[in-house]
This record gives sequence, structure tokens and C-alpha cells, in this order.
Amino acid sequence: MNALDGYFSLGALVAAKTTLLLLIAFAVSFLARKTSASARHVLWALTLVFLLVLPGMTYVSSVRQEVSIPISVFPPEPEIVRASPLPRRAAPSAPAPRGRNEPGSEPRIAPSSSASISWSLLAGSLWAAGTLLFLSRLGLGLASSRRVLAESEPVRESAWIDLLDGARERLDVGRFVALRRSDRAQLPMTLGILRPTILLPDAAEDYSMSRRYAIVLHELAHVRRCDCGSQLVGQLAAAAFWWNPLVWIACRHMRLLSERASDDLVLDAGAKPSDYAHDLLEMARGLHKERATPLGSVTMAHRSRFEERLLAILDPGLARSAVSPRFVLVAGLVASPLVLSLALAVPTAATPPAPTVVAQAEEPETPQPVESADPAQEPSETPAVPEPPEPPEPPEPIEQDQRARPQTAEERAAREVAKAALAEALDDPEASVREQALGALVHMGDSSVAPYLEKALADENPEARAQAAWGLGQLRREESVSSLVGALEDADEEVRGQAAWALGMIRDPRAVAGLNGAVRDADESVREQVVWALGMIRSRESVDGLVIALSDAIPDVRVQAAWALGMIRDTRAVDALSRALKDQDAEVREQAAWALGHIARGGENENDTPPDPPEPNPDPGAGPGARTDVEPSASRFVKGAVM
Repeated sequence: MNALDGYFSLGALVAAKTTLLLLIAFAVSFLARKTSASARHVLWALTLVFLLVLPGMTYVSSVRQEVSIPISVFPPEPEIVRASPLPRRAAPSAPAPRGRNEPGSEPRIAPSSSASISWSLLAGSLWAAGTLLFLSRLGLGLASSRRVLAESEPVRESAWIDLLDGARERLDVGRFVALRRSDRAQLPMTLGILRPTILLPDAAEDYSMSRRYAIVLHELAHVRRCDCGSQLVGQLAAAAFWWNPLVWIACRHMRLLSERASDDLVLDAGAKPSDYAHDLLEMARGLHKERATPLGSVTMAHRSRFEERLLAILDPGLARSAVSPRFVLVAGLVASPLVLSLALAVPTAATPPAPTVVAQAEEPETPQPVESADPAQEPSETPAVPEPPEPPEPPEPIEQDQRARPQTAEERAAREVAKAALAEALDDPEASVREQALGALVHMGDSSVAPYLEKALADENPEARAQAAWGLGQLRREESVSSLVGALEDADEEVRGQAAWALGMIRDPRAVAGLNGAVRDADESVREQVVWALGMIRSRESVDGLVIALSDAIPDVRVQAAWALGMIRDTRAVDALSRALKDQDAEVREQAAWALGHIARGGENENDTPPDPPEPNPDPGAGPGARTDVEPSASRFVKGAVM
């Protein structure tokens, strides 16, 4: 007898199998967490494909016994037969033991009450209704995508066409990809599976050439990886199993991995991590005003777990290798037997042991009581009590930084030799060598390398000077404040911005005077970074400088200034913030309103503090020098939010 002979319904069996398949996928994903995002995306895409075919195969295995794989999950019930040398009157037959049919009889269907039928029918109807609802939503979304494409116009500017052709050649995309523009698109996105199209917003005309190239590379990466198809599979799986939260988590995880895998292709094509991360952050800044994107599209910037994505872009130690079609084929062939076995498995009762014969002595027959049909009253052997299962082994701890474990004398000696060699490399005539040496020194995490970084602030190469300022911010050493304040007057704007960021990370009030003088810097990105640093330090001596920044010509600087004044909570800023409530920019007005409310509440309450705004340029392309304890926020500001 299989599971479907009773009221272990087909729906319950499908639900159990899909949940088990998802749990296996989560376990494999955890074990493969150090592989590339592209490889893990293949895992989840295959899982969701198998999830869609599993119900049909389960149904086939339930009606065709010859293709099913019986799995003994129900315990058997032993039958006791009493032997007697004398004939006796036949007793009324008791029900056949569970899991067995009497010879020559038809397969018996367990009796059920009308209540159980009603509950099965109700659950099935609810499942079907939810699936139809989500499929209708998906259909409307696909129709909306077609409507957006029909209303868009082709991009014919030679600059965009040349970028597209160069990016296609760089990523080896042989398919034709259309490039169109629409006022309904708030962010760049890719639509279409058979005929892919990159849809640009009207604001794309104001992007720099480097940002345009990064956009085209990212969207072509989605085309090369067929991410629109995998996302459609995920939406179908979510519609079919809308009641299972594991499916929604899997779809969300797969969507994040598709973005990270596309980011990896962009970085592999030569994009600078810090610039690319900055571009993504700038485009995601207005997501709170974003219209709903059409279903079936893949957008470049998305709110979901955006902070994790930025950190992945800036982490030089992550695996970024792409997967080939052969890898996908091999992975599918390897996983198919497991999924096929799971789909065709049918739970059954275990085969009962041979009947136990109890011999009786020959004696005159006495009237025998009729054996009770109640199994609790049957004489039977006392079953052995199973031993409790062993507790599962705890998961292996996540690898800690090698610096956390004690070092041997040989390792300490080797570390000092390496430090001396890297310090000597700072005088190398090749700028790239000096930059790499600076990154390696910062990666050592030893504050004793700070003097070398301070010396590098005078390097002739601006990239090396920016690298040194970034490294000092990573070390957060208060003794470096004076050197970084001096770097605020550097001729290169990137160096000045990195110096301001480093001072904001150190948060030493001695930097306020220098930062106050830098709020009038000629470069808007430097001014924005300076204002952010003043907000991080939270000194009342910076109020005058921030009030000046509140009148800056650039809205982003004014937004930062309003945030910083709200963090400081000085009543001297009330008049300036009140005037900012009439600012032309809505985000400035929102932030000023929050700051005034923060000042009016007064006191210091950690629950009233919004998240720190992102550092516009936290990484000058330092390579392996990043420290994982610096976690820039994914959101620029949270409207009226508290941390």
C-alpha cells in the first residue's frame, strides 16, 4: 500500500517533497557559500526548475506503481497467528493489519469521514485559488512589460550604439540586443528572453561615459546569463507554491545572486570597484520614488539587500568566476538523479515480519473468546524501545580572520620582514607597485604601518595618496588626524575626498576646524564627503560650517548638511533648518524636517538616531586592503526613520 491509498493526499505529498528539496538546496548553498555568485545562481535556478516539474512526476508515481520508488516510512504491524491441533469455530474476521491486503482482494481504500474530505477539498481549493491569483498577477506584469516596450523609442545616438557594440564584444554576446529609451523607466533594466532589450531612463542622457559603459555592461551581463528567463522561472515557482515561505526566500536569494553575478562580469571587464559601487549608490538614491518595475524585467539597482551587494563589489577576496554552459549542463545532470528519486518516491508501510506462531498443548478444547479487533488488546511481543537519535553536530564555525589566532615566533618574524619589504616598496618608481604595497600594509591591520601611510600622503601619484588616506581611515588612528587634515588641501579632489572620509571614520573633534574650512571646496563630491564627516564627528563646533553647507548649490550637499545638523542637535541650527523647509529639493525638505524634530526632542536616545549615510567613496580601488569591519549603509537616508 502506498501513501495515496489512504488520505495522505497528493497535495500533502507534493508539499513535503518540495519543502525537502528546498531544504537540501539551502544546505548545498551554505556549503558552497565561498564559490562565485554565478555558480550559486545556477544552483537556485536548477532548484526552481526542478520544483516546477516535481508535482507532475509525483502524480505519475502515484498512479503508475511500476515507475514509483517505494520508501518504507510507516512501521509494520506484526500479525500473531495461534496454532491449535483441534478444529475450532471460525471467529469473526478482524480488520486486516495496516499496510497489508488480504489475498485476492482489491486494494483497500481507508475509510474516511466527510470532515476529512471537506478539509482536503478546502485546502486544495485554497491552493489553486492562490496559484491562479499569482499567475494572473504575473500575466498582467508581462503585459505591462510589452506595453512599456511598445511605448518606448529606439536609441539612435552613435555614442550609445558604440558603447553597446564595444560591450557586446567585451562580454562575447553574439545575440542582437535592442537599446531603447522610455520615460516610464526610472532605472536601466533588461526585458525579454528571446528578443532582449535594454531599456534606459530619460535621465541616462546625463550620465557620464564611465557610468554609461558600466550600465551597458551590467545589462548585457543579464542578457548573456539569460537572467530574464531564470527570473520568470522563479515567479512561476512562487505562484505555484505561494504558501511556502522557503520558495519566496529562494526567489529573492536567486535574484540577488543574479545581480551579484552580473556585477562580477562588469568588474571582470575592467570596471573600477569603487567607481562602480558609487554609480550604483547614486542610481539607487531615488528608489523611494521609484515606480513599480514591470514583472519579468531585471533592474540594475534594487533595494533588496543592496548593502550586501555593495560590500561584495568592494571585497577583493570574493570568487568572481563566471560559469560556462557546460557547467550548467553538468550540474543539471548530476542533480537530476536526486530529484528524480525524490519525485518518484512514494512512502509505504514496511513489510511486516513473518507471523509469530504460538504453539499450544493438546488439551480438551474450551470455548475460546473471540479475538478483539482492538490492537491494544491483542497479545503481542513488547517492541524494543528505540534509542534516542544522537544530537546533530553543531555547524562548523565560520572561518575567522587569521589575525585573530595566536601567531608563532616564526610567523611574527616573517610578518616584520614582510612589513619592512612593503615599506621599502613605497619608494618603487612604479606607481602601481606603490599602490599595491599600500594596500598590503593596510591589510595587515597593524597600526604600526600608519607612519608609512602618512608618508605616502606626499607621494607624487594622486592614486597612491588617495590610497594612503583611505588606509588611514581604515586604521582609525587618532594620531593621523593632523596628516589627514593637511591632505584636505591636496590638489587632487579624490585625495581630498578620501581624507575627509578618513576623518569621518576616525571621529576625532580635532579635525573639525580643517573640515569646516573644506565645506567651501571647489569639488561638490568633496564638499558632500566633508559634510558627512562633520556629521559623523557630531561636534557643536561644526554647526557654523554646516549652516553654510545648507545653502550649497548642490542638493546632495544640502541633504547631508541637514542630516549632520540633526545628528548634532544644536539649537543654533533651528533657523537655518526652518529655512531649508522651503528648499526646492524635496529630499532636502524631508531631511530638514527630520532634523528639526530630532533637535526638538533633545537628549541622546540611540533609538532616535537614523542610520549613518553612505560614504560616497569609501574605497579608492585599494584592492586587497579592505577591512570587513567597515560596513557602509545601503541607504543614503531613511525618510523619517530611526535606527
